[in-house]
Amino acid sequence: MKRLGILFLILACPAMATAHAVDYRVEETRATTLVLNYIGGRAFAFESYEIFGPGDETPFQTGRTDRFGRLSFLPDRPGDWSIKAVSNDGHGVRAVVPVSDDLSARAERAKTRPGRTTGIALGLLLIAVITVWVSLQYSRRRS
Repeated sequence: MKRLGILFLILACPAMATAHAVDYRVEETRATTLVLNYIGGRAFAFESYEIFGPGDETPFQTGRTDRFGRLSFLPDRPGDWSIKAVSNDGHGVRAVVPVSDDLSARAERAKTRPGRTTGIALGLLLIAVITVWVSLQYSRRRS
């Protein structure tokens, strides 16, 4: 009886070992890829991003850009896809990528919007310019 138990364990070990294996396959697909760079041309490497499908409130995909600042995704429906990529120091971009009915995106149609930090900086700059202009106008009238 003891030998039967040992024989069972020997036969069961390979089955238990493969229970934690992960299978994979390589598919040829047409992914949509964005290449993100800082304004100076340096790659937006290893930074986090979120991708939202049309009308989605939860991300379709999250991750980090590769060392070249690239991120890729496979859209599952047409419409405007939103990509939000932000670095730890607050630099970032929001992009809208239109995806057509054949689930392809056109690079020339991609539109980017400035990130929140850029918008705040531009707003403060505008306020400063207006303040200086008003101050100059006021000082000219007094002279």
